[in-house]
Amino acid sequence: MANNDLFVFKPGEIVKRPFKLLPYGSPDWEKNATWFQMKARKISDQNTSGRGGTLAVGEEGATFMFLAPKSFGEDVGHTWEEYESMASRLANKVRDAAKLGADLSSLKNSNLDLVGTATSFSTSNFAQAAENLTRQAYNSVAGSNIPKVKIDTPLYYSGSTRRQLQIEVELVAESRETVKRDVIDIVQDLMRYSSPGISSISNIDFEFPYYFEVKLWPSEAIKYTTAALIAVQPTYGEPWINGYPTHCKLQLTFKDISPLFRTTITHGSVIHIIGGKDNARPGQTISNPGATKQVTQAQKNQSAHDADIYKQRKNSDNLH
Repeated sequence: MANNDLFVFKPGEIVKRPFKLLPYGSPDWEKNATWFQMKARKISDQNTSGRGGTLAVGEEGATFMFLAPKSFGEDVGHTWEEYESMASRLANKVRDAAKLGADLSSLKNSNLDLVGTATSFSTSNFAQAAENLTRQAYNSVAGSNIPKVKIDTPLYYSGSTRRQLQIEVELVAESRETVKRDVIDIVQDLMRYSSPGISSISNIDFEFPYYFEVKLWPSEAIKYTTAALIAVQPTYGEPWINGYPTHCKLQLTFKDISPLFRTTITHGSVIHIIGGKDNARPGQTISNPGATKQVTQAQKNQSAHDADIYKQRKNSDNLH
């Protein structure tokens, strides 16, 4: 079976949950709601050229839209380290030399019988000789002053961790007839998108996992244009219908494939993308966000495009 045949939700399909919010929702609840939109994209190839590498992308997968939870978390971390200057290295060497000099002076002025103790190692019990030497050293070697030397070095920026996004959504079966499709199929398709595929070339080759374009919709206040889905953690709940759970708390963790810069937070990514129908033209290598106004406009129009597609499919089998 081909890897793509394993997916329940097909390329271009929009999976929006909850599909309805009744009896509590107003007629305009869907229009006024905030959603997390997650569009899967196939990675055809990956290489090290460019800042943060280059992704060659293929076809779209399904798009998942979940009602935004009451809270979610982001993680952005940076590393600052003390700079090891010539002055700090020299100060450490001077301190080590002072310690050595003080130790030699204390040893010279002590009455420690190293020769006699060393001879006892060959004529008596080894453990007892070691204990005697330790006791003599402690009692006969005088203490030494500790050098008061401290160099305050600059704290410098050395790197940043890639952004991470953690969200938890709730899946509830809409009806007895769709219980599998509403819960298990969604969770397992996300698992499949996040996992590598078996390659038919050899026993050691594989197909890359899909990556995701993740954003808050419609505001795009949070945006990851190249995110890896690194954890899918479902917690299933009762009641059970035909052996399937009707409820699931689903934790999803995304990690940005792009290195972190200011523009990453604003636009989503700085890595190069090759191919993909949403780019300026097929096969063009661009820096994402768009190297041209055409690409930037395409990104801005994507939310409106997705909304139109969903309205057209609302009464179709795609969202059953």
